[in-house]
Amino acid sequence: MRIGDRVVIGRPAMMQAKIGPIAIGDDCDIGAMSVVHSQGEIYLGREVVLGGGYKISGGAFDVHAEMKGGGVLASREQARVTSGAIRIGDRCLFGMGAMVLDGVEVGEGTIVGAGSVLTRSMPARAVVAGSPARVLRMRGAETASTE
Repeated sequence: MRIGDRVVIGRPAMMQAKIGPIAIGDDCDIGAMSVVHSQGEIYLGREVVLGGGYKISGGAFDVHAEMKGGGVLASREQARVTSGAIRIGDRCLFGMGAMVLDGVEVGEGTIVGAGSVLTRSMPARAVVAGSPARVLRMRGAETASTE
């Protein structure tokens, strides 16, 4: 796990790098009661703000795995799989309770509404919300001067 300079992590946040690395860029703010759980790879860019109760979960269990000779494996024995790294671009903002799932990439400067669930990648400078999240609009040049 690599945590950059001037990173604020609220309590009681939880971070688990079970299989892949977690890298958090400089000047990030991770809200209270957030969970960052890596069974793949997770990369947070610089100046990312994660609202309280945020969840990021890389990887999944292979629920179709079977024991030799038949039968179903216990959850802890199931193979962990990933569809790719989770990458959050610089200067993204996530509202409270937002969730990012395995293999999702979020472009630089994207804003994610509270309670949104990101099941697929989002472009840079988008405003997204919903479950599953969708692009509501793009942030234009008029917002660039105020950032």
